[in-house]
Amino acid sequence: MKALFYSLIFCMICTACSQTPSTTSEETSSSTEMSPTLTTDTAETQAVIEKMDSTVWLMSKIGNDHRIFGYQSPDSTSKKMIVFSAYTEDVEGNPHHCAYGSYYDMSDLKNMKLKWIDDQGGYSQVAIYRDGTEQGVIYIQSHLLKQE
Repeated sequence: MKALFYSLIFCMICTACSQTPSTTSEETSSSTEMSPTLTTDTAETQAVIEKMDSTVWLMSKIGNDHRIFGYQSPDSTSKKMIVFSAYTEDVEGNPHHCAYGSYYDMSDLKNMKLKWIDDQGGYSQVAIYRDGTEQGVIYIQSHLLKQE
């Protein structure tokens, strides 16, 4: 009876040891991260530049995080002029005091349109139009836009 008992214990230990996953340093670092947060101007989702007319477009999708700022000049320390973000704390009440507002995506823009002009030192120059009239120019970090 003791032999059977020790055999069962031995089998349980062997089974438990064989099911322990090995972890690499990469897996360890990703498992210790808290919730995925985006720092300013990094995004998993990029805005799209339409080939036909250079219109800039971003449609929010569930599960895709984004935070895209448009700046007054090609410098991330300059005044934030507009923001598109998946995060309520970036949008509700316009907490960044953006002159052109804060939005979840570009479908929220009323009578406004963004058009890509040119790339300039890591930033894309983008014109903002309201009711067909240019209102100003903003700068968005180029890696947050992609041509389609």
